Amino acid sequence: MSNLHEIFYLQLSQELEVARTLHRLLCDERDLLDPPNIEELSKLQAVKQQQLDELQSLSQARCAWLEKQQIPLDKHCFQHPLLQSPQSEHNEQLAALWQQLADQFIENRRLTDILSIIVLNARKKTQGLMKILRGQKNTPNLYTKSGQTQGTSTGLGYAKA
Repeated sequence: MSNLHEIFYLQLSQELEVARTLHRLLCDERDLLDPPNIEELSKLQAVKQQQLDELQSLSQARCAWLEKQQIPLDKHCFQHPLLQSPQSEHNEQLAALWQQLADQFIENRRLTDILSIIVLNARKKTQGLMKILRGQKNTPNLYTKSGQTQGTSTGLGYAKA
């Protein structure tokens, strides 16, 4: 294996490991959202943020290294002649690792989108419940007995339980 090939392979391996750890954390987050376990979710957020920061750092280091080697930053960079090994099986391993990393990023994005939808739906539900608790009228501007429009209520305050 050429030296540059080995360095790039190691960088991709490290990124893939962190991306897989992040995926496990996203799966844990999904499990903790139904039913919501706020305390555990809070703990998980800190760990997840740490993994995101590490993944970003590794990605930036890889991009900086590629720029230093004057290798274009595109989806085919792993095929650049400087990163190729004289042995074709090493090049196949590098291509497979690149694809695994790309697939993991796609899967993490998909799971993140699902989690966003779950959180947004929970937020809408909570806002609806808070509206009910505040006693806000659902039908403003009703007519009074004399045929005049009734002023809108700003709410009756929180309902007494």
